[in-house]
Amino acid sequence: MAIQNPTAEEWRAVVGHPRYEVSSLGRVRSLDMMVQNKPGRRRFLKPGRILSPCRLRNGYILVTMAMDGVLTRKPVHHLVLCAFVRPPERGEECDHKDFNPSNNRLDNLRWMTHLENVQHSNAAGRKPRGERSGVAKLDNGKIRFIRERHAGGQSAASIARELGVSGSAVWYVVTGRTWSHVA
Repeated sequence: MAIQNPTAEEWRAVVGHPRYEVSSLGRVRSLDMMVQNKPGRRRFLKPGRILSPCRLRNGYILVTMAMDGVLTRKPVHHLVLCAFVRPPERGEECDHKDFNPSNNRLDNLRWMTHLENVQHSNAAGRKPRGERSGVAKLDNGKIRFIRERHAGGQSAASIARELGVSGSAVWYVVTGRTWSHVA
């Protein structure tokens, strides 16, 4: 169930952590609680607070929560979806609609399968292809060279030796299995 006003912040209990709440804007807070530091000592109120998030190198945001003396780190996007939508079904993962892993607002998150997530990313042009890949051993010029030489009768194996790549790499280019986006 989505909230009515996406700019208004709504708080809900974190699933599995009753001392914490998560907001529709992607913030997590602890609740007020009574604490007793040693047996026989007086109890005092420990006020709740907004948790300080930890940002990973890949941009995802985590928070550390305590339950029964055990600390756990949880991704905020997962907490938001579990509290406001539902826990994930088997094989589902979180999708950030705007591709920004730091944007954990409810209106930016949804559950989908890994395949759907990859297709969403590819459709938006997020996956580098060809020479932009970073691991490519060939470039667009070499692809055209391979296709011209093969059309002229040269074998895939001899082209591969000439370019210093595997014969299967050349064969995949010739048959269109790879680099099909290059004309």
